[in-house]
Amino acid sequence: MKHPAFQWSRFCKYARWDATINMPFYQKMMLLLLGIMCMPVVFVYILLPSFVGFHLPQGNDATDLMTTITMVVASIIPFIAMGYTFHNMLTRRGRILELTIPASTLERFTWHVLMATVGVQLVVCLCVGVADLCHILLSTFVYRLENVYSYWWRIYGQLGMQLPAHEPGLALFGGLMLLNNMAFYMMVNAWKYKFNITYTLIFKIVLSMAAMFCLGCIVNHWIESDVASLEQLVKTMSDNAQNTVWLANLFLALLLAAQVYVAYRLYSKAQVITRRNP
Repeated sequence: MKHPAFQWSRFCKYARWDATINMPFYQKMMLLLLGIMCMPVVFVYILLPSFVGFHLPQGNDATDLMTTITMVVASIIPFIAMGYTFHNMLTRRGRILELTIPASTLERFTWHVLMATVGVQLVVCLCVGVADLCHILLSTFVYRLENVYSYWWRIYGQLGMQLPAHEPGLALFGGLMLLNNMAFYMMVNAWKYKFNITYTLIFKIVLSMAAMFCLGCIVNHWIESDVASLEQLVKTMSDNAQNTVWLANLFLALLLAAQVYVAYRLYSKAQVITRRNP
């Protein structure tokens, strides 16, 4: 059932309905994220000492090592989560329930996007806190280490200090690059429900290779025909680096809006059975 407008009361009812119907899926995902975030603690305090003979530095914990492992793993989670934005459309029964619920397409789409972005990040943040608590307890009471630090604080508390506050354009550029990559996973998920993450990786590799090839051909032709104009363009961009960054941000913002719109259009045209999604 489709409604043209967005109503907050109907949105809340749909959110409650989705959380109830898909509770098993959300519970599995929360347990999986908890296990993934606790993996660095298990790896450092149990697996390495047991099988490799690794011992923690005398008087110090392994905060830096666990912080690095956690940040590497956590950097992959947003893309996987966006690949599961429309997880309930995987089966025919799920599509029937989704498409017959009395809520507008915009309300359903907004809820799924919020769950895949804000919801997943909140759960990850909570799971890192649980893993950090295990780290503090093990290092303090089992290994009797001194100078024990919180790697939750290393990741989240000092994150704002690492951002280039004096260069807001660069910070925005990095954020838009991340959001565009996430939106691409969501767009492919709206097009294909099964094996969509594999398709996304293939698409990204093919598109990257094609873009690099085209760019190389253009630059090579430019060098052969008029190298002076190319050098002048590079010099102009370097002299106006700040304006160049903001132009790139504008392009990325438009690209992000286009990807979200395409994902919304694909989601709004979803059917119970199609050739792509039997």
